[in-house]
Amino acid sequence: MEEGFEAVFEEAVDKGLSIIGSVSREVILYFMSENYGVKKGSMGSDPSRIHEALTGILGDGARFAEKCILSALCQLTGLEPMAVRDKDFVEAIKEIRRVYEEKRSRPPRI
Repeated sequence: MEEGFEAVFEEAVDKGLSIIGSVSREVILYFMSENYGVKKGSMGSDPSRIHEALTGILGDGARFAEKCILSALCQLTGLEPMAVRDKDFVEAIKEIRRVYEEKRSRPPRI
């Protein structure tokens, strides 16, 4: 069974943030949850909250973290990163979600 977008997005956040190390990733996820209300299970429902949390926690470093998350998300969904290259983080997530859900709703080819 294919995963819903929420699960795929959370996996992308984990993968994207893992580039800075597992302890740092856990600290960021903790602060996202405690200070910004961004909790596992609902991360993909409001991408602007993720952006706000990352910016608040990492400052200018949020751009790098967001690129890593988008790269992981494109890899997990099979979307070419070039498709969202010119979009900001929030718009890119919305576009990836739209394409992913559209792909999932199509009947399988025979």
